[in-house]
Amino acid sequence: MNSKLAEMTDEEAEAQVLGVLKAHGRMTTKDLEKEVRRTGKRCPDSAVRFLMRLRTGGKIRGEVVIDKGGWIWWVEEEGGRCQSA
Repeated sequence: MNSKLAEMTDEEAEAQVLGVLKAHGRMTTKDLEKEVRRTGKRCPDSAVRFLMRLRTGGKIRGEVVIDKGGWIWWVEEEGGRCQSA
C-alpha cells in the first residue's frame, strides 16, 4: 500500500467507487483502483476487500473474468443493465 496517499473514509470511498463505475462502466480492479487513486486518496482497505464489501452489500456487481486477469466491477441500473455514462 502506498502510505503517501491519504485514506478515505468508507463513505468517501463508496461514493468515489460508485461515481467512477457509473462514469466508466465495467472496469477491472486494477483500472478502478488507478482511477480512484488519481484523487490522491486510497480506499480504507485493500481495493479487492473494499470492492467485495460493496458487492456483498449489493452496491456494485462483480465477476471473475479470466481473460481480463481477475475481477470486473460495475454498477447496475434498475432492470439489470450495466450503468455507464
